[in-house]
Amino acid sequence: MALGGHEYGMSDQLFTEIQAFAAHELGQPIARLTPEARLFHDLGVDGADGWEFLAAFGRRFGVDMAAFEPGLHFGPEAGPNPLVWLWWLATRSWPK
Repeated sequence: MALGGHEYGMSDQLFTEIQAFAAHELGQPIARLTPEARLFHDLGVDGADGWEFLAAFGRRFGVDMAAFEPGLHFGPEAGPNPLVWLWWLATRSWPK
């Protein structure tokens, strides 16, 4: 049975368009993009990736994002972690 957006007040066609858009923008398989999927907890989207995704979503679907404050919903973009380099120096492999 196909998941749709009726329980969220949208047509199946609109849900399918949003699902395809998100799959393309986020590089996620469509099967992971259910109506209940959360950007950070389920899809790992945070920081600038989250901001950019929602900006693109707003442009594509005509949503005014002017009042959106990304800092309230997404963490900061992470900088380089020196522990990763120490790991690499010790093991000559990247952490998984």
